Amino acid sequence: MVKFQTGPLFDQTWQSRSRNNASLKNKLAQFLQVKSQDPTANFGASDKPFKSQGFFTMAIPKIKHAHLTHDLSLVYVLEGGADPVIRLYGVFSHDDLGTGTPPNINRQRSMAAQLARQTFGQELGSQNTNKQAGPTPKSAK
Repeated sequence: MVKFQTGPLFDQTWQSRSRNNASLKNKLAQFLQVKSQDPTANFGASDKPFKSQGFFTMAIPKIKHAHLTHDLSLVYVLEGGADPVIRLYGVFSHDDLGTGTPPNINRQRSMAAQLARQTFGQELGSQNTNKQAGPTPKSAK
């Protein structure tokens, strides 16, 4: 059974991005459903690791991102084998991450450090995150 964990940055970015945005909430529900069935399955063509020599991968080796919209990506890490855990770091735009056009190297460095400092422990759908984080697939409970 796949577990989804969140931290304060996910809660903060999800609340601000998903307010009055049913389409984004639906996309997160789809992501959770796909990953609940097979945590290694890609959520569309844009579900991939950051560049191998970039700041994000140097700070968090297994970090990935999956587009929920054209400009918003869910940043996450898949860990574990038999008991997989997906840590949700947050929902960010290209500009937030410094990966827009043109790339902002200082923002990439800063965001990589901020993401690396995140702590996890709340499971998505738990009493503390239930109202903030959005939908929870049945298999993730």
